[in-house]
Amino acid sequence: MDIAAWLQGLGLGQYEQAFRENDVDTTVLPELTAEDLSDLGVRSVGHRRKLLAAIAALSAGGISAPRLTGTRLALAGEMKQVSVLFCDIVNSTALAERLGAEAMRDLMHGFLEASLAEVRRYGGSAPHFTGDGFMALFGAPVAHEDHVRRALWAALAIEQAYADDEGMELSLRIGIHTGPVVFGPVADNLPMDNTVIGDTANVAARLQQAAEPGTVLISETTYLLAQGYARVEPIGPLILKGKAEPIRAYRLLGASHRRRMDLDEAPFFRAAAFVNRESELAALNRFLQQVETGHGQAIGLVGDPGIGKSRLLF
Repeated sequence: MDIAAWLQGLGLGQYEQAFRENDVDTTVLPELTAEDLSDLGVRSVGHRRKLLAAIAALSAGGISAPRLTGTRLALAGEMKQVSVLFCDIVNSTALAERLGAEAMRDLMHGFLEASLAEVRRYGGSAPHFTGDGFMALFGAPVAHEDHVRRALWAALAIEQAYADDEGMELSLRIGIHTGPVVFGPVADNLPMDNTVIGDTANVAARLQQAAEPGTVLISETTYLLAQGYARVEPIGPLILKGKAEPIRAYRLLGASHRRRMDLDEAPFFRAAAFVNRESELAALNRFLQQVETGHGQAIGLVGDPGIGKSRLLF
């Protein structure tokens, strides 16, 4: 952060030299007190209060505190890889007309309460509500390595909850897409929750609109990241509003909590170099020989994500 620009943005650029001469940088700034500011030559009570309030705002923002570009405050935001889920009620306008405002409100309350319970169950958040549905995030604000699977499990749980309730008058449709977003506020100094900005959310919303009632549509990007877990049915390229090119989409049929090794992955595992796992492979082969002679074995394989556990088992 450029402290000189920060002071200029507050209209207090006259103190820039004092801050520089006393080595006040971004590590020192959050610790400044009213007494420190007085020692720096900030004699005006109003100026000290203004500076202390601005410092407190920076400290409250943590790593997402406002950044400064020139003399304007840049909004806080963090680039994240997430899975975005959009869910809405089919024909909500006609439903509201038939039920009336109060009954529709009660219906929406029950819908949101039950749906968001499933979102939270799988570690997601719901920073944005539409008139007849919501957007949920998996991977923000809390990062999850398996945010794709969490989004799929939540979608299926929501879908199943309403499919099992014969008395429920709702029919839902859900869309999921995975990709990068900027997560943070969309306006400065306004009482608004953090949300996501980027094409990832737009695609998820368009997939939701294209889904048949009672189904979940996922993008090809999401499906590729969920191979081995997800059962899908390809529905061919879709022309989505606002997108220049068609995108491939899949109807989600199921998602396992265990990964199966897909034979389609065999070329990848054969082609990739296999480095420095000879001792582990020898141990596995010794256990395999015992299995072949009738002595069952159970093996725990532990390692960091991406270290090669699947390749070793293959």
